[in-house]
Amino acid sequence: MREGRYYAFETAPHARGTVEISRSRYPAVLEDDRRVWLTAPGVLCVFAAYAVLAAGELRRADRGAARS
Repeated sequence: MREGRYYAFETAPHARGTVEISRSRYPAVLEDDRRVWLTAPGVLCVFAAYAVLAAGELRRADRGAARS
């Protein structure tokens, strides 16, 4: 928001850049922007869980190979 006007960044290929939007549209744009950023921690948690499980399976496999 600058000087009482509301702006958003347009990502369409034909109209890339900052565009002015209405005040009623501004909360919806903010909500959509936040929703995208909320997925990032979820994806990171999934990858971290995968890494922990994979490391545990590798450790278990190494122990099994050492006993043989």
